[in-house]
Amino acid sequence: QEHDCVALQLTDPAERGRLRAGIFRGEEAETGEAFVGHGWSRWFRDDDTAAELRRGGIDHLELPVNEPFLHKLRGFLRKRDNLGRGTR
Repeated sequence: QEHDCVALQLTDPAERGRLRAGIFRGEEAETGEAFVGHGWSRWFRDDDTAAELRRGGIDHLELPVNEPFLHKLRGFLRKRDNLGRGTR
């Protein structure tokens, strides 16, 4: 039996980039843990996730939560099927 794996990454534009705010205090929404951050450092690098998944042979699609996703998702799945990567 063959297995197939894809990663659908939902991204929020509010969580990207630099804050440009100096030092700030925050609270992690899920755990309530307090932290101190520096607004000039990036929260994460945009290419890190895609590169890691590529190295593992996993197809990746980023879907911003503030945009319609159905067209992108259909295109992604069609492309995978045309490349013979999807299983049925």
